[in-house]
Amino acid sequence: MSLGKAIGATIWASGDLGEMAFGTSAVKASEKSEKELGWLAGIVDGEGCFGSRRTQRQCFLPRFSLTSRYDDQEIQREILRIMGCGKIYLNGCKGRASKLYNKCPQFYYDLRNLKVILTAAIPIFDRCEFRSKKKEEYVLWRKLAFLAGEWYQIKHRPAG
Repeated sequence: MSLGKAIGATIWASGDLGEMAFGTSAVKASEKSEKELGWLAGIVDGEGCFGSRRTQRQCFLPRFSLTSRYDDQEIQREILRIMGCGKIYLNGCKGRASKLYNKCPQFYYDLRNLKVILTAAIPIFDRCEFRSKKKEEYVLWRKLAFLAGEWYQIKHRPAG
């Protein structure tokens, strides 16, 4: 069994994180404490990435990710618990990078499901007080998410 499968199994098999890892148990933003939101805002300010991905149909969809070192896996678990959605992956360094960085596996939190972003992530991030340039990045990312949501509804509306 590879290291990635072994570590992934321990994360996803541990209690309620199994469901949450696949975005099936989104928790309402109003249920989050100010302490949790403050912690999340700090981590996202420092390590988070509000980005986009291009689909095969050449449209852009929002994506949120956050990477941490292997020995900081509790951070990823806490993000998953607070967000109630997304997935955690194990990234292992290969090739030249493993020689340069002492074989540095990392945990990678990834959220790319548009419906989950619109219904679960944005309400949580709206309550976070970002203090760095992430504030401006979040505003643009949020606009992209809503535009993509409108495009998706128009494109997939039943005919008639």
